[in-house]
Amino acid sequence: MTKHERHSEPSPGPDLIPESVVRRVTDERRAESELALVTSQLSEMPELRQDPAAKVDEHINDLIKRRAKLIERVRPVSTVRDLRARPVDSLVTNLGPFFSPWVVVNLPYFSEGIDETPYVDGTSGSFVTDSLSPPGGVEFGGNPQDTGIVNPYIEKWWIHNWTCSYVFPFAPSTGTLYYRFTMETSWEVVVALALSGLVNAFVTVGLTSDVRADNPFDSGAEKETAWPFWFTLPQANSNLYVNQPLIQFSGSIEVQAGRTAAIGLICGIDAGIASGYVEMLGGLMRTRLVAEPGPAMTPAILDQIEYRFEPNWWVQAVGQRLNEAATSRSG
Repeated sequence: MTKHERHSEPSPGPDLIPESVVRRVTDERRAESELALVTSQLSEMPELRQDPAAKVDEHINDLIKRRAKLIERVRPVSTVRDLRARPVDSLVTNLGPFFSPWVVVNLPYFSEGIDETPYVDGTSGSFVTDSLSPPGGVEFGGNPQDTGIVNPYIEKWWIHNWTCSYVFPFAPSTGTLYYRFTMETSWEVVVALALSGLVNAFVTVGLTSDVRADNPFDSGAEKETAWPFWFTLPQANSNLYVNQPLIQFSGSIEVQAGRTAAIGLICGIDAGIASGYVEMLGGLMRTRLVAEPGPAMTPAILDQIEYRFEPNWWVQAVGQRLNEAATSRSG
């Protein structure tokens, strides 16, 4: 039996994520980023107050007001979870490959999402797409800059993101669809210098159990977000580097027989800069299979995800066996 079974059918239809949804998710991620930045700045203000020459009271009041407004806008989003969090899911996915392999699928090409620049005097540059090939990944770079001639202490925001979705085959039976993949992020050069600011990347994953009823990012859909890199400005060293962070996504979707589940990805990069600049070259975000012990990574596992269907009777049987084992130990 082969380790993986490949499913070469392309994801049917256009990208499932409408612009209005991308806009909403973009606004949510930016609000989260700005809230974290403002909170960080407020935590540093007591140190500045020790300097009699520092006139920071007005700035502190502005930050407090900004933070209060942002708290009202930010809604909690699940962070990355792991199938091992639920014993039944962990056992089902560990036992499953003994009977049938994970199905490997190639993601379609990413599509352009939202691209925003501040349109404020003294600002220039943007984050740009260098390549949307191969499928399942995006290459990017950017050079946002703020000269500080307008509100020099207030961050101006640059945002660029991309979307991708995959529709799974019809569920053969009522049960659970498990999925897993890794998101790889890297870049060649990052130089950043600013009075204050923040630069980060995010990956938000959305799920739907029936693509005919809703899209993966509808208001009631299950979502989770990861931040592959996140750093605030100023930094002691303007040359910044993060060594290819890898984030594993794994989860499950409850499905009904004959329904078509789907997964959606929104990947983006944000920069809030006050009186400074960021220069980023060779940025990359791409999916790959979950790395397992053995030979080094090869191109064969890139730009792919994998999934498996498990019928209800099997999941319930495993859960019942776990409960019996737990009861016998407690007795």
